[in-house]
Amino acid sequence: MAERAMKVLATGASGFVGSHTVAALLADGYDVRATARDAGRVRRALAALGCADEVEVVEADVLDERALGRALAGCGAVVHAAAVYTHDARQARRVLELNPLAARNLLRAAARSDVGRVVYVSSYVALLPSAEPLTRDSPVGRPPTPYARSKAAADEVARRAQDRGEPVTIVYPGMVWGPHDPGLGESSRLARDVARGLVPVGAPGIVPVVDVRDLAQVHAGCVRQRGAPRRYLATGEQLSMRQLLAKIAELAGARAPVGTMPPRAFLAAGRAMDVLQRAWPWRLPLNGQAPWTVLNTPDCDQRATERELGWRSRPVELTLADTIASLRERGLV
Repeated sequence: MAERAMKVLATGASGFVGSHTVAALLADGYDVRATARDAGRVRRALAALGCADEVEVVEADVLDERALGRALAGCGAVVHAAAVYTHDARQARRVLELNPLAARNLLRAAARSDVGRVVYVSSYVALLPSAEPLTRDSPVGRPPTPYARSKAAADEVARRAQDRGEPVTIVYPGMVWGPHDPGLGESSRLARDVARGLVPVGAPGIVPVVDVRDLAQVHAGCVRQRGAPRRYLATGEQLSMRQLLAKIAELAGARAPVGTMPPRAFLAAGRAMDVLQRAWPWRLPLNGQAPWTVLNTPDCDQRATERELGWRSRPVELTLADTIASLRERGLV
């Protein structure tokens, strides 16, 4: 159990990963200062988790290094979960610019503060493509898609901080699923679209599914650590896209997608949807980034995380069931 005197800053607390991370830190006994650009959105996200009244909420834009420095005052650790996560082709430039800059600003501000541990939330896509199974020692990849490129660039920033001896731990989640997603991110959108019958054909490829609550436990575990920089994979359970889509349909009581689209056709369809998306006002159920990612995902080895943090991810069926139940409560499926 953490000492109550320890205050932890959590950035991106209005988001899916950030809000659940706040809840996990509170459960571990920490005092938490939660930040985002909009304090109201933070409180709404935390209210869904029943912890809005237990947190100090401050507004701080991750693009404002001075604001981050002020937010860090008095904190012994920080979990940096703030990022733009979207496969929307219209947001590509914003994603590429913001995610590396946010990481740089946070790490600079932390280096000037008396912070004993920085936990930077990266993504497994930052390590793609890879001909070998992904481990915590895998090099940063050179992915072609905007979101993955942004995370790879941000990961380079974090690794340079580690090379300087700064107390930075990097966590590489898989695709994050689970209940209470305040922003309706990519996983929730996919579940909703399958449940609504908008994904008629199955897809090839592999996806690592991690429950947001389990990921939040990894972040809390990393805060407890001190000493040398570390890296951890928290990719959860891997399954084929065909298995994932079929299980979502089953849990939602919807018709499962039929067959499996050939990989080349899947990639081509995604690229075509990106062209259309730039002119279409509503989000389309397919994009160019997801096909490349699932077709270039190798095995993921998270045994070091399990061993050193005593961590286990819950069965993927429970995660998907809770995802669908949460969407149903909101009237989205």
